[in-house]
Amino acid sequence: MAEERSLRFAADVVHLASVRDFATQAADELGSQVDRHALALIVGELAANAAVHQAGEAELVVRVHADGTVDVEVVDDDPTIPAPIVSDPMDPDGHRGLQLVQDISTSWGVHPEGTGKRIWARLAPRP
Repeated sequence: MAEERSLRFAADVVHLASVRDFATQAADELGSQVDRHALALIVGELAANAAVHQAGEAELVVRVHADGTVDVEVVDDDPTIPAPIVSDPMDPDGHRGLQLVQDISTSWGVHPEGTGKRIWARLAPRP
């Protein structure tokens, strides 16, 4: 059975550090053994997408499964379904967030939900 923690946050980049901190603290409290830096990076990228591409609030869910796997989800009101973009590392506009999520997580995806979407990523515990 999985245990989870959630946080609603204003979709604004000024809140990204506190969203990342919440995620790593929640994962620790729930006994996760995933790499905290990888978790913070993935949460930061997913929350940043919510902050940049929509207004209002978003929700972060951190779920730790009995096998140590961690799922993170961000739910927002933007109906646009994103896809990873392969871009030049020197591109000042970035656009590499979902590519990083894809490279670091064991799996990820996005699903329409209500008027927006739920984007998620899964991390395996450290060996």
